Amino acid sequence: MKKQSGVEPTIKIKTLFKTVLIVFIVFGLIETGKEINKYKQRKKNQLWAVSQQIDTRIKKQKKEWTSSSFVDGVINYSLEIIKIAYNS
Repeated sequence: MKKQSGVEPTIKIKTLFKTVLIVFIVFGLIETGKEINKYKQRKKNQLWAVSQQIDTRIKKQKKEWTSSSFVDGVINYSLEIIKIAYNS
């Protein structure tokens, strides 16, 4: 009987250790998921800002385009998109 009571605390300590370890792992995964979502949201916001810049520049370019300078307008538009993409 005394031998069994000596074994029980060791089992309880191991169980407690495993439980604490699992809690830390789950907490770490939750925090990692939150950080990943924050990162995704920042990237989404950056892409939205770039798309807004592109839309604004397209509107400006459309006002400047005429039928005779259509090719120049397309080239300038492409260059503007490349500049924005390169700077972001």
